[in-house]
Amino acid sequence: TLKTGAELIADAPEVQAALSGENNENALRSYIRAKAEVLDMEAFAVLNKSGVVVPGGESNLTAGKNFVSIKGVARALNGTASLSFQAIDKIPFAAIAANPVKINGSIEGCIITIYDLTTDDFTNLMKKGYDVECTIFNGNTRVASTISGVVGTTLDNQEIVTKVLNNGDLFEGTNVIAGKNYYSVYQPLINADGYKAGMLFIAKSAEAMRSDSFAKPDCRA
Repeated sequence: TLKTGAELIADAPEVQAALSGENNENALRSYIRAKAEVLDMEAFAVLNKSGVVVPGGESNLTAGKNFVSIKGVARALNGTASLSFQAIDKIPFAAIAANPVKINGSIEGCIITIYDLTTDDFTNLMKKGYDVECTIFNGNTRVASTISGVVGTTLDNQEIVTKVLNNGDLFEGTNVIAGKNYYSVYQPLINADGYKAGMLFIAKSAEAMRSDSFAKPDCRA
């Protein structure tokens, strides 16, 4: 997971050395490249205590960029690991885990690990793993979906918007998709600071519901 990946990278000797002033840029870059090949995420980076990407410490992010404005980064630099949902660098909407890096008890920086929520990877994984239709919302705008033709459209059901995006509650109900009855769930994507950044929508046919369980993933940071 994103959080586990951030924790593992934070403990790496190459990362600890980079943030303690003993940075060997080539060694750190080699470590980052090796991790990029095995970790299931779009991007990650090593940030110093100012929130700036350290030399050689980035994968698919802009080198030298300051990410202190990212909600989770600010919290991590204050000692609290967190998860947030927002835009970062060139990714329009992402899940971002941030984990502090401590050296001899002092916070010297943090790790950010990132999953792009605007690609089809997550929604297709949900469909394959749970046999459901899946949509990701940034606010009330659909940014990825297994349902054809809906990306870029907005949810105009004010009852759902109010309950999920405004109040942070789960919405469950039935509706019709492509002529079939579906059981649908809208779950808020909530940052560690309580901000409701978007929604996860999953739906399963009523016929399948009679024979299978419907697992609802937890998307609260």
